Amino acid sequence: MVPFVLEKANDIEAAIASAVAGGRYIAGGTTLVDLMREEVERPERLIDINALPLRDIHVDGGDLVLGALATMADIAAHPDVQRLHPMIAESLIEGASPQLRNMASIGGNLLQRVRCPYFRMLDAACNKRNPGSGCAALEGLNAGHAVLGTSSHCVSTHPSDVAVAFVALGAIMRVRGHQGERSFAVEDLFRLPGDTPHREHTLLPGELIVEIRVPSAPYGRRARYLKVRDRASYEFALVSAAVALEVEDGVIRS
Repeated sequence: MVPFVLEKANDIEAAIASAVAGGRYIAGGTTLVDLMREEVERPERLIDINALPLRDIHVDGGDLVLGALATMADIAAHPDVQRLHPMIAESLIEGASPQLRNMASIGGNLLQRVRCPYFRMLDAACNKRNPGSGCAALEGLNAGHAVLGTSSHCVSTHPSDVAVAFVALGAIMRVRGHQGERSFAVEDLFRLPGDTPHREHTLLPGELIVEIRVPSAPYGRRARYLKVRDRASYEFALVSAAVALEVEDGVIRS
């Protein structure tokens, strides 16, 4: 791990200003710290955002609102989540061990890096880590990689389980940056690899996820998340699916 400076942000605007100047946000750090140890990530400055007021979980006009710093564990155990959108709790429990769920924030979960072994091998070709170097997974170990949305430059897949549930439920995320706030569908956060796999998401430099809003919908209680993996204990998905159905008089309407 290379040396770095750690700053503690006490308000959102200060955090954004530091990030625009080149800092990296850190909350639970369950992915970032590992990558720093392996020197895949080498940030010179980290911005600790754990003191920011972004942990609230509440219902607003029927919509479920999740603060970006709420932990996976707190969200999965929250009665409003279990009542309105049990699939979210299901996907979070399936997504990580209890220790990781207690540490990881929901915003960080959506921004975690890929689990491709070649991404973490500094001597392996990886267009995501080193653009233009090639993709060792194309002809190497790729059992856990994507079957849809791939390109000749990258076949890795995003590892978040709850992202799949959010997309099925039409969740909206609100972000804030130095140019103000904007909202967009969680689905639009993620970029297909194309010929620029190193560009993983659509956030602008310094933008901070503030909250995720899951709209009220009759199918929220009739939704399920299914994950196929190599073992029953904590493991990343080989394939996963989230399905939400609107049923009326025993008939699937949508």
